[in-house]
Amino acid sequence: MHSEAKISIIIPAWNAEKYIGETIECIMNQDWVNIEILVIDNASEDETISVLKAINDSRIQVIELKENKGASHARNIGLQLATGEYIQYLDADDLLSPNKFHLQYQALQNYPNALAFGNVCFFWDVEDAWSKNPEPNESFYYSSTEPLTFLLNLYGQNGTGGMIPIHSWFCSRSLLQTAGDWNEGLTVDDDGEYFCRVVLSAERLIFTPQVNAYYRKYRNRKSLSREQTHNSMRSSFLATELKYQECKRLATESDEVEKVFARHYMELADITWPEFPDLTKMALRRVAALGGSEHIPHIGNPMLNKLKYIFGWKNMKWISWKKNQLFKKG
Repeated sequence: MHSEAKISIIIPAWNAEKYIGETIECIMNQDWVNIEILVIDNASEDETISVLKAINDSRIQVIELKENKGASHARNIGLQLATGEYIQYLDADDLLSPNKFHLQYQALQNYPNALAFGNVCFFWDVEDAWSKNPEPNESFYYSSTEPLTFLLNLYGQNGTGGMIPIHSWFCSRSLLQTAGDWNEGLTVDDDGEYFCRVVLSAERLIFTPQVNAYYRKYRNRKSLSREQTHNSMRSSFLATELKYQECKRLATESDEVEKVFARHYMELADITWPEFPDLTKMALRRVAALGGSEHIPHIGNPMLNKLKYIFGWKNMKWISWKKNQLFKKG
């Protein structure tokens, strides 16, 4: 067993009774003794607290909040209370491979200001997580001494983008303190905006291919990141703008930054049209301000997707949206 340094695991939880036990178990199965588990409960209305209190381990601290102010608020509290030299963020329904702490701690020993990350395995809530293999991700998952270049590639510089989930990352608490707090004003893409700052604060990124982060998906429920309300879309818009400002600040050649984010704003225009035309208008203004984008949004209907080159993507998207609305009513 390894216990050279203390690792703090920060878990925001809300109505997590179904999976929190399995999540805690995957931490207990790590090849690491010197840990503390900080579970910040966001005023759960189920038996989450009871499940946690039934686990007899002094390394678990349960912080019960009287009001749910969101996962970012909970993570900020967890980071304030953490006493470990290293930090692992983990959601209450996700899992980690048992070698994660050991291998990623080793990877960082010669690089105190580096950020480690591993593979991701997606699994449905009805599946056995441990039977899943990592996603093919060679285009985005690699070690790098150029954090901005790495980030722009992840954001779609070469045409398509990738994703690194929150629990894949592992780093020192001092690096996170350099990056700053979670933005509690964001409800969607708060993790993307936060780790944009963390990545750009790091001197290098170290990929640990033997380590897996297991990401749970749900067939019969929408996650917060999939909700399309006006507020959630405004959060996506703000997160995109904050990420752009961070990247722009560190860029020596800003053209690439502007090209990447013009595409992002084009995607936001697509997502918000025609439900939230005010946000679409804002997004298209940003596209123009950044020099325009060659990206044309994809329309799900194959015929409409072909016709978008003649009649415009907005018209075809409106027809597709109207058709879906009529289908729902029927």
